[in-house]
Amino acid sequence: MVNPDLIRFLDYLKLQKDDTKIIIDLPTYPYNQEWHGIKGSLALLIDKTYAKKLHRYIDIITHSGPETELFVYAQ
Repeated sequence: MVNPDLIRFLDYLKLQKDDTKIIIDLPTYPYNQEWHGIKGSLALLIDKTYAKKLHRYIDIITHSGPETELFVYAQ
């Protein structure tokens, strides 16, 4: 799940060395069906908000599912 702490950590990594390559793996995608109730809705809202910033830090996203586009809403 993408959250402010993850974004800060990725920013920190990139600041340490500009040519650092960051690769993340999404074991399940889309994962929005995994969250339920009010807490789940809030978590997904936070995730969606901060996922829009991922492209600044991530060089490669791996995934073993059939999807060809991930985080389309992050464009």
